[in-house]
Amino acid sequence: MISEPFSESARHSIVMAQEEAKRLGDQDIHTCHLLLGILAESNSAAARALQAFGVTLDAARAQAEKHSRGPGPAAEAGFSDRSKRIIESAFGEARMLNHNHISAEHLTLSLLKKNDGSAAAILTALGADRDAIRAGIIASIKVTEQATLDVRQEIATGRSIYLKSQLREDAVDGDALIQLQRWLDEAYEAKVAEPNAMALSTVDPEGQPSARVVLLRKLDADGLVFYTSYLSRKARAMQHNSRAALLFYWAELERQVRVEGTIEPVSDEQSDEYFASRPRGHQLGAWASEQSEIVESRELLDQRLHQFESRFEGQDVPRPHSWGGYILKPLRVEFWQGRPNRLHDRLLYTREAQQWQIVRLSP
Repeated sequence: MISEPFSESARHSIVMAQEEAKRLGDQDIHTCHLLLGILAESNSAAARALQAFGVTLDAARAQAEKHSRGPGPAAEAGFSDRSKRIIESAFGEARMLNHNHISAEHLTLSLLKKNDGSAAAILTALGADRDAIRAGIIASIKVTEQATLDVRQEIATGRSIYLKSQLREDAVDGDALIQLQRWLDEAYEAKVAEPNAMALSTVDPEGQPSARVVLLRKLDADGLVFYTSYLSRKARAMQHNSRAALLFYWAELERQVRVEGTIEPVSDEQSDEYFASRPRGHQLGAWASEQSEIVESRELLDQRLHQFESRFEGQDVPRPHSWGGYILKPLRVEFWQGRPNRLHDRLLYTREAQQWQIVRLSP
């Protein structure tokens, strides 16, 4: 067989074909099983096209049972030579239609093209118009392919024109954190989705940078506060290297803010106060999750949550000693406002001797 990747759709169809083979007592996967596997995916474009011409799963299964060899010895299913040729032909169909992956639609086209084999016998017995089905599936594939190409072109050539605002030295506050609060207020007023979401970047002991989104929970003259597990990957990185960065991005306002500085834990009293304000489910989740550690299954997480629900039933949930807050004390804060022709406004605040110095940066 040609060594190329399968799409999840095709892979699922083949898995379903294996199930049909076992159900019909066949040791090999035949072309009829591929057809049944495709029809079993009732929401796929190929299944819908077949169903539109009367080729239903039940009807095809009834015909397949007539051709079945009957129960045989239990064995791990393999592919018959004819099925292998069908799949190889599907790769050819994919290449002809400029697809990188083989899908259930390509498998179906190959089945429809063959004039021999159990799938062809089933389609003939059901009176299927194979040419009409092929035409319908090819049209569907081309629509999908064009949509994919449009997305790829948009990634490569898409442009936004920034016209909403400007950023001038005479219009900003001299304190970076007051200016940040001003922009946060405007983001909330503009109904930006989660305006307090910020990307936190850290560096671990091996020098590997890592970024993730956290939520700002407090902003004052001292800095920016967020909360997490002390055992998480980001906490371990911050223990190794206290320098970190935060990034806000508000697309609706064509703005971003970059904050760089040093991080340290907040007091236990502050962590206790914030933890007490959290919804009870979030409090229990902090107990149930050993953040960033490998977990065997989702079910195990749910089981741990139920255990802590029982443990703290009828009482307040205390803050775990492994959970609390951090504050980033900024040394540099850069405000970015999108402008036309990529000549964006960038104002950089740098803290020097408890004072903020402001300079304009070239975009």
